[in-house]
Formats: sequence, C-alpha cells, structure tokens
Amino acid sequence: STSESSKLGIAFPASAPGEGVNGRGLFCTGEDPALPLAKTPLGVVVCVPELVGAGGCEACVDAVRSLYENWGDTLGVAPPKLVVDFLTQAEMPKDLRVAVALVWATQSVPAWRAYRVETLPQNFDSLYLANDDELDAL
Repeated sequence: STSESSKLGIAFPASAPGEGVNGRGLFCTGEDPALPLAKTPLGVVVCVPELVGAGGCEACVDAVRSLYENWGDTLGVAPPKLVVDFLTQAEMPKDLRVAVALVWATQSVPAWRAYRVETLPQNFDSLYLANDDELDAL
C-alpha cells in the first residue's frame, strides 16, 4: 500500500479491510483458521502498563517509555513527555490511559490517523469500543 497507514506495518493474513452492511471494517477472508486476522509490529502499538503506582512494575513502565521514545524513529512522531508520563504514571484506569494514547496517536501521528480513516468502522471513530455511557464512567 502507498498509504501513510502502511508505515504501521500492519498485515491482514486472514482478513481484509472493506465495506459491509454495517459499514467499514475488517472482514474474515475464510482462509486458514490458524492465521491471525491481523498482525501488528509491537513497535507501533499503543501500550500502557497494566498497573501504575505502588503496585506497578517499573520494568513495564520503562519498556512502555522506550516504546514511545522509538516512535520518533519508526513513525516520525513521538508523544510528548507529559503524555507519556500520563500513560505510564497516572493512577487512572488502564482503559482511560489507553483511550488517551489512542486519541493522541490518531491526532498527532500521520500513520495512525490514516489507519483510523482507512480501516476502522466509522461507528468507532474514537478507536475505543465503548458507548458514551461507558466512556463517561471512565
């Protein structure tokens, strides 16, 4: 693909982006059931530590920080320190930290923005599969 989203390196071994009765999304191609629907290099994923604060794992925090530092080389844009600090240190629910990472990535990283526009269903423009009540609860 010549799209900006191709820089993410996402492959679809057993699925294909397309349009269906419910809109845009990924559709199973019916190939070998042992194949994953999608493969994504770990260096471009959105990630947060499971736990932060007193119960957290410092090695996990360091690994997540390193992942985002490398985004500058792999994706051309790395999150600012304040964003990474929130993702790795804020004693907030993991789901909220993931949602913040997704919002930042789709607004600030051209490859993530293109992936959102080209691949994900329009019903899930937030990239977070939650309804408004669930998001408000976060």
